[in-house]
Amino acid sequence: MTQLTISVSGSWSESRLLTLPVDVYAPDGRILASGTASPSQPGRFELSKWGGLPWDRVHVLGKLPNGSSIQQTVELRGDRAEATLHLGEESPHEWLQWVTPFRSLGHLRSAAESGAVSNRRIGKVWMTLWSLRDGRWEAQGLRPIERQRDYGIQQLVVDVPRFPHLLQIGGEEVAWRLVSLPPGGPVRVALTRSAAEDGDALDITVGRAKPDNELIMSYLARGAVAEADRLAEAWNAADLLLYEKKQDPVSAAAGAYVLLKNRRLQHRRDWVGNLVEWFPYMADGAIVSAALALQREDATESEIRSLIDLALGRGLPIFAMGASVLVETMAAVHRGKRETKRFHAAYLAAQAYARARCSRGAYFAFYGKSPAEPSWMPIYGQEGKPVDHPSSALETGDAVVYARPMGAIQAGRFGHTRVVLPRAPVSPQIVKELYVEASRIGESATAPTASTRLPRSADRLFQKTVDLGMPKIETSFLQEFAVGSVRGMPLIESAAPARPRLKLPVELVADRPVKSARRQTAKYWREERLSHALTVFDGEE
Repeated sequence: MTQLTISVSGSWSESRLLTLPVDVYAPDGRILASGTASPSQPGRFELSKWGGLPWDRVHVLGKLPNGSSIQQTVELRGDRAEATLHLGEESPHEWLQWVTPFRSLGHLRSAAESGAVSNRRIGKVWMTLWSLRDGRWEAQGLRPIERQRDYGIQQLVVDVPRFPHLLQIGGEEVAWRLVSLPPGGPVRVALTRSAAEDGDALDITVGRAKPDNELIMSYLARGAVAEADRLAEAWNAADLLLYEKKQDPVSAAAGAYVLLKNRRLQHRRDWVGNLVEWFPYMADGAIVSAALALQREDATESEIRSLIDLALGRGLPIFAMGASVLVETMAAVHRGKRETKRFHAAYLAAQAYARARCSRGAYFAFYGKSPAEPSWMPIYGQEGKPVDHPSSALETGDAVVYARPMGAIQAGRFGHTRVVLPRAPVSPQIVKELYVEASRIGESATAPTASTRLPRSADRLFQKTVDLGMPKIETSFLQEFAVGSVRGMPLIESAAPARPRLKLPVELVADRPVKSARRQTAKYWREERLSHALTVFDGEE
């Protein structure tokens, strides 16, 4: 038997962030051992013999939260062997080093050392900070407490109070998205020039001063449950994070998600209940509690629905995992065509946010024009002039074609927020085929574009619209190509079970929206975004 010691190297102040799940493979591909390794706690594995003979070599694989891996082949001689996984010094700056486990920065370091600058233009980039107060999303001025930059790189540190916040980022070459910020302390936002030639010109990474929960939740967000579980076991993190919830409720929520996914949360129900009760500014506790109730045999549907209502009233989840867990839980108790309009509209709103997700990072991020306008298609441009293509696009093509089923619900309700449900994009080829068929039967028809007038025969099928400068063609005819949203049938009042009155925490009762508050229409969202946007890249880089 051979003892293999695996270490991780890196000159970091945050050495715990270098804890990696590692696997040891035999030359024939079979897995021999699994565990974790870090600079302070190397992994030690006992490798048994094969067919009575020792292995002559093995392959060590360390997995990073960004999906990439580090490999090393180890020759085995004698009873002991060692391997060291080198993460490398990819970051061009010490203050940016925390990003490297989540995103490769090798191209930035190479550019800094060689003096070569990417020819790709970043363009103008802006930010708007949204906060949920009194049940309403409102924009506010972004005032970083710290800001560092280099050519094509910026890092902002934002002090986030203990209530829900969304950071909206967009630009000429960066698709508009909103990212949930963990409340209760400083949050780092890194904007780094992308190495890709297409897509967003910037990569966006969000992290707290204590990055433990980002590491575990990044694995979970990618569906790597086994790797997240290994880290939780190595740190005893899930229990530790739950017990420390008074000091760090965000990390406690991360620990709860880990235990929920591994179905080991049942005997910690009291802790989850406290997470829900003590921190009314976080939806994640109520989401986990509702999903946990769904796993219990003694839970009632009314109990699960009450927890879902509570989660919706607290705003969007902090973690990306929360968006999918919420939709899964709502789907499990949805009554189909007998569902109430209220719950069905909330279900569609939750689906819209989950489908608009645009990042595989730990924190929930979605494409959208505002907190109430998620989008299933990327939007680019300045804060007041959205377009459906980046500024570098050589051709904009025809107007985007959208479809909405006949009689479909057009808006959902997520807590106190009226959510505009996105229309489903339709392949332009389908539209062209319809016009070909129209001409075949003797009608005069041409394929529609943003500038051409629709033929009379197609007026019943398509309608030209303009959405804040973005030309579109909308159709309610292509129902089978649009996302399904069957209108819920209201229950007969006399036959409906009595809806349990939800006893909300005092903080939520006080946060009910004021009746005289300004109506949150598309104009409201646009004006709020415009008046509070901060330019972070001016187009010179």
